[in-house]
Amino acid sequence: HAAETVMQRMNNFSRMPLCGMISMYDHLTEIQGPKAWPKILMNRIKVQGFIVSDYIAEFEAAGAELIGWALANKLKTREDVRPGLENALHTLRDLYGGGNNGKLLIKV
Repeated sequence: HAAETVMQRMNNFSRMPLCGMISMYDHLTEIQGPKAWPKILMNRIKVQGFIVSDYIAEFEAAGAELIGWALANKLKTREDVRPGLENALHTLRDLYGGGNNGKLLIKV
């Protein structure tokens, strides 16, 4: 699992942001904590969650900067384009299950 691989590479006093848990939104069972609690403790790793709405005051400035980067071709993005509106349900399941690679779009 990618999370365990990342955890093993964390340095002493490192910081780990936690964001983007959409694949767990519809979990029917309780989500368990990390298996790496001892690693977090011994390496004094700081784990902090953040949500985009924490930064509403910065949206306008960030948007302007992102537009500039996009116009200058300084942004690299990945899109996962799936054909057909008739496949929307399966595509949505992939979104919530982590079965996509990049921004998930449906081409109609």
